[in-house]
Amino acid sequence: MTDTLRIATMDPALGLALVDWLDTAANDAEQIGASPQALAVARLINQEQP
Repeated sequence: MTDTLRIATMDPALGLALVDWLDTAANDAEQIGASPQALAVARLINQEQP
């Protein structure tokens, strides 16, 4: 799926919830370390390999 198609088909409420969760996970990572789940989701979004 292309980024454009993924963005176009994502419900705005889901996108906002995802952004909020990833932002919180990033802030928490500074204190307690990275969340493996948040890293996996971010890598999927960015199409990166682990």
